[in-house]
Amino acid sequence: MTAAAKHTPGPWSVTRDPMNPNPRVVAGSKIVTVVSEGVAFAKETDGNARLIAAAPELLEALRELRESNTALREALDEAKDALIDIDPRVNGWCRTISASLPVGMKARAAIAKAEA
Repeated sequence: MTAAAKHTPGPWSVTRDPMNPNPRVVAGSKIVTVVSEGVAFAKETDGNARLIAAAPELLEALRELRESNTALREALDEAKDALIDIDPRVNGWCRTISASLPVGMKARAAIAKAEA
């Protein structure tokens, strides 16, 4: 978790209270949220709780992906021109790799949403 984080530090897990059928997402002994079992979503309640509980780890993984994505893009940009002189096929390879890097933009958007 970064210093700017505005959420309860993870890890989070899902528990149930015998007195309440709704799953609770907890961080240690602290309740993060209770996932209400609405009529339309009764089958999805446990899955929603597990997804919410995974949020801190997902956010950390996205941060790591963002850093790796940035480093890869910078290294690719630096090496491309020199490598093209050695093997012209490198240009095509670089385009293929670059096409897979926009996932970094999605990661940055999700991180921004979580840290807003």
